[in-house]
Amino acid sequence: MNAKQKIKETVGVGRLGLMTHIVDYLFSKPNIPKSASTNRCFLIGTATNGNLGDIAISYAQCKMLRQHYSEVIDIPTGEFWTNLRYLKRIMTADDTVYIQGGGNMGDMYAWHENERCAAMELLPASRFVVFPQTISYDSNSSRLLKYTQKTYNNSHYSVHLFAREHFSYELMKSYYPNLNVKLVPDIVLSLGDDSIFASANKPEERIILTLRDDVEKAIPESVKETVCRVASDNHLTVKARDTYTNHLFIRPNERTGYLTELANEFKTARLIVTDRLHGMVFSALCGVPCIVFGNINHKVKGVYEDWLSDLGYVRFVTDDAMIPSVMNELLELGACDFPRDRFQNKYEELIKLM
Repeated sequence: MNAKQKIKETVGVGRLGLMTHIVDYLFSKPNIPKSASTNRCFLIGTATNGNLGDIAISYAQCKMLRQHYSEVIDIPTGEFWTNLRYLKRIMTADDTVYIQGGGNMGDMYAWHENERCAAMELLPASRFVVFPQTISYDSNSSRLLKYTQKTYNNSHYSVHLFAREHFSYELMKSYYPNLNVKLVPDIVLSLGDDSIFASANKPEERIILTLRDDVEKAIPESVKETVCRVASDNHLTVKARDTYTNHLFIRPNERTGYLTELANEFKTARLIVTDRLHGMVFSALCGVPCIVFGNINHKVKGVYEDWLSDLGYVRFVTDDAMIPSVMNELLELGACDFPRDRFQNKYEELIKLM
């Protein structure tokens, strides 16, 4: 174990973070509205980066919470320390803290886990609810995993974990046997009736490629070549449109605009080809046929198998040789209809806590 890791485990992520951000803690003015409501909740770690999948998660979480609370205090990731002193002053043991969902429980995105643990260690709330997540640690002996097991199992507060696919559900139950762990869909699938997806599809003669170019990428470059060849055979153009934008800081009031723009662009495609989880989810919500490939962990495959495998217009491909035939099958479908109310009763275990 290196010295930094030993200090973190001895002092604690919360205390160490507080020392590191002491200037922000003591002198920064809180940038959230003053709370006057008793029917309120806190949402920690919402997305501000250019990953529109994460932005969609934050949007969907806030929408669901506002259906059950008169006030949702939204603390974007990176602004936790700036607002911590104010949060400690207004928060009580009766408050519930919700924490951003997604795919960041694991060693790959350790800073998100550190923020989660710091919130539990430093805030006075007695209940923490983690929105639907994928968990993927490098090994069962991960030092960070062992730290979370200690932090989550604390007698001073309760922690409720929600997995968004069965692989993570089984891992969470194994890693945290004393916690309340439930399986629900990815939270973005709750947006079936949202106005973002209300406009009609206007398919043009093109295919949209929504492919990763980061550490989670698993497919070879030959996939693009095959897609382009089949597109040419069908007299279709190919456009690259990732769900990651170059906008590095997206404020909460800007989420709707970015997501609407992405949905409208997806609706111009005859077919979406993606290895991004929310590329698949957005295609499903937009009613656009979609070919899906896996990434380096189980999140895309798991969400597909648990929630989308029965949609005839979304297909998960594991054999690259099948790409041409699956593409041609899906191109014959045209625009499809997403069953808008299919997930409305799938979040009952989560809603019970609101």
